[in-house]
Order: sequence, then structure tokens, then C-alpha cells
Amino acid sequence: MPCASITKLVFICSALAMLSWYSTERCLADTTKTQDAALTNTIPAQYAQINDAIVKHNVDKIMSYFSDDFTEVKSSGAVVNREEERKDYEQELGKIKTMQLHYSIENCNTTASGIYCDVHFHVDGVGVKRVLFVKVQGNFTNDLVVHDLWVPTQAGWRLKSRQCLLDETKIAAN
Repeated sequence: MPCASITKLVFICSALAMLSWYSTERCLADTTKTQDAALTNTIPAQYAQINDAIVKHNVDKIMSYFSDDFTEVKSSGAVVNREEERKDYEQELGKIKTMQLHYSIENCNTTASGIYCDVHFHVDGVGVKRVLFVKVQGNFTNDLVVHDLWVPTQAGWRLKSRQCLLDETKIAAN
């Protein structure tokens, strides 16, 4: 009798292990398919829409692509949250009269955390800078290289974190 009980126990444990393995494999396959679709369609479209919103100075639209718990590590090492990032966009866009923005998604990798993308942005534009009591208008260029993490949420793919690797602005007064 004990041998039959042990055999049943082994059989049940084996069956549970197989079910668990099958469920895990199926879940990982579904996650990979979702992330592959995000890589080829969704995330590039998100960047295009964010950049369109930047050119139009639409901060609400820009921020709609950021997760509620978004954080950024600036090139200086400072860490900012979503609200601080919003204030930065409002402040900087308030100085810019016109701009052209170009970007390239250089590398994307799927991980268990989400999708990491390395992106290079280049902006040419005309802006205003206050020097003491005088406003100076000038041309500027900005090169920005970031390492972004996109995560799936109920609202779709959202930008959860950004590490700024390079943020270089050059201004020439007119």
C-alpha cells in the first residue's frame, strides 16, 4: 500500500510540474509576442507621437506616454520624477519658438522588466534665453541620447524610466 501511495504522489507531483511548466512557457510565449509587436509597431509610434507633441508644445500629450511612477536619471546624475519632468518640459518648451526634431531608435531589447530602447534625438531650433534683464534670441542645437524602459500597463505601453546618457545644447545668439 505505501508503494502505491508514493507512486500516486510522484504521479500527481509530475502532473502538477508539467502543468506549471506548460503555463509558464505559454505565458512567456504570449509575453514575447506582445513585446515583439510593441517593438515593431507600438513603441516607434509612441516616439513619433511624443515628438509631434514636443514640436507642438503639448505637454499634456507628452506626459500621457509616461507611467505614473516614471523616473529619469539626468546626465548630471540628478533623479527626477514625473512631475519634475513635466515642469522641465514646460520650462524648456516655453523658451523655444520653433524647432525641428529628428530621432533614431538605435537599439531595443526585450527583458523581463519591459523593453529597453536606446534613442538619439537631435533638435535644431530658435529659442529665447534671458541673460540678466535682456532676452537674447538665438539658434540652438540639442543632442540627447537616452536609455528608455517601456512597460506594458492597462493604458498601453508607457515610459517608466529614462537614463540620460548625453544632453548637449549649443546656442548661437543672433
